[in-house]
Amino acid sequence: MTDLLAAVITLDPLAAGELDPFQGRAMHALFLDLTGRADARLAQALHDSDGIKPFTSSNLAGMRVPDRANKALAQPGIPLRWRITTCEPSLTALWIEKVLPALPETLTVGDVPLAVRSCATTGEEDGWAGAASYGDLALRHTLSPRPPAPWINLRFASPTTFRSKDVHVPLPIPQFMLGHWLEKWNAFAPLSLHPDVRAFAEQEVVVNRYDLHTEAVQFGAATIIGFVGTCSLAVRCDDPYWRRIPHLLAAFSLWCGTGHRTPYGLGQTRFFGR
Repeated sequence: MTDLLAAVITLDPLAAGELDPFQGRAMHALFLDLTGRADARLAQALHDSDGIKPFTSSNLAGMRVPDRANKALAQPGIPLRWRITTCEPSLTALWIEKVLPALPETLTVGDVPLAVRSCATTGEEDGWAGAASYGDLALRHTLSPRPPAPWINLRFASPTTFRSKDVHVPLPIPQFMLGHWLEKWNAFAPLSLHPDVRAFAEQEVVVNRYDLHTEAVQFGAATIIGFVGTCSLAVRCDDPYWRRIPHLLAAFSLWCGTGHRTPYGLGQTRFFGR
């Protein structure tokens, strides 16, 4: 059974056009629209829910932003990428069985028509794609005979930030990262992980090294600043169980994203091995 889906859809502009550089809201609306064509009730429930969202939707990546310009250029022949993920089994099944097979030939973002050229759903096709079950993911990272390395390498492809005490925190704080992944896992996985993972992260997981910079994105009148780049975490505890759980959750970040507003393009995350 497939519980988790990450799909990368390649889109080719059919006409030149200008768009805001960050299309998080538009791509979120497109995700709900495509979901609604297959299941209108589910799409409405996802739209109306104030709870934890079981999906992420990326920005429209690949547009060129000229120096000192406030608009991005979409041009024929320069492909764009849209990445969606789902982490709730029924939503995943809907996308695999009904939405992806029935993708329209063209999608429109702003005033720009985009031809749907391809859709990658496996890691072999695209490193940011992949499908898995919660059970297989747990087995791979908790029962493997090979003990995990003490470090966890992560790539953040879109601005990543956390909400804490009503402010944005654009820093790779380990307990914030693992706390977010834990919350998503326990919301949708059939087997919950112990809430002490958050406290363990605060005490035993540290930032080892990083190559990060900040980027700002615009949500209407609000500006949100997040971090982008790579970061390595080190797990200081030698206990085999507690060494494995952060690796499991980091691997899960491919589907759940990291931090604030992941359904709107922020926090696109990838765990890239030992």
